[in-house]
Amino acid sequence: MEDPISAGLRHLSQQLTTITITGLVGKELFWPFDPKEETPFWPNLKTFYLFYVRVTPSGKWLFERDGEEDEDELLHEEEPHGSVPDNLFQPEEDQYLDPFRTRASPELMGDFYVSAGHAAQRMPKLSDVIRPCYK
Repeated sequence: MEDPISAGLRHLSQQLTTITITGLVGKELFWPFDPKEETPFWPNLKTFYLFYVRVTPSGKWLFERDGEEDEDELLHEEEPHGSVPDNLFQPEEDQYLDPFRTRASPELMGDFYVSAGHAAQRMPKLSDVIRPCYK
């Protein structure tokens, strides 16, 4: 099922010269889900920044749990940041949504990046890109 917000952003973005997105987006941001839909083109886009979260709009995780980590052991640590002084420990609000999901899902991430690659070929003036990264 296509994410309507990501598809809407794709349509809107084709008129822009700069795009900065931070948040929840799907692969539909770059390329249409329906092959019958018109091929997107960004004739004036020069700058594209994307910082996405670790989950898709449909609720699927882009990252999987690493089987080597013992979730229960990490959750019940008495000292959550070990011997790191409090002033050097990353604040809770800056930590990952799920610190146990560290391995990229090959299927979902592959679809996302293939979609982005198709779109990049249709952005002739693109000169400044911050590679998609997650928060």
